[in-house]
Amino acid sequence: GPLVPALPGPPLTGTSRLGPNRGLEALAALGDGALLVGAERGVRAGALPLWRVGLTQTTAQAPTDSLEAPLGYGLTSLDALPDGRIFAVERFYAPGLGTRIRILTGTLPDPPGALALTELAVLAAPLTVDNLEGIAAVPQANGAVRLYLLADNNFSEDQRTLLFVFDWAGPGQTDPRGITSH
Repeated sequence: GPLVPALPGPPLTGTSRLGPNRGLEALAALGDGALLVGAERGVRAGALPLWRVGLTQTTAQAPTDSLEAPLGYGLTSLDALPDGRIFAVERFYAPGLGTRIRILTGTLPDPPGALALTELAVLAAPLTVDNLEGIAAVPQANGAVRLYLLADNNFSEDQRTLLFVFDWAGPGQTDPRGITSH
């Protein structure tokens, strides 16, 4: 609860090799009570490590899964639905090129391994794009998924705090547009 002191989380091996500002960035609670933890960058370019760990686990856990990201992209957020689908946000930034965001979905492989996620959308100029670092996926009664994406300004005059809301009709739905914004 909010008034209880924080406790150490499950120990994760390999995090010391991630480097400054390349560490643990994404976190999702899975339906089985485990956590899915993702690093923004990996030790090897493009291979982002993920850990599936129990919240009360006390033995060190090596990465269980990986996510291949295009050159320059880093994982910034994860969320999971009770049915096992996961949603991810990857961010790219380079001076002169600007910011690009990829929104992805898929399921965790069983047994653990490389994730094969489907790209739902790419946000880039001339669209409004900023430092997106949060995603929440909420299933809707009609089968769609409402996606909330959050950007924070990091106390910088060059960034903004923004909330984006998109509805994804999902595969097999009648909306030909796929993702619609609000």
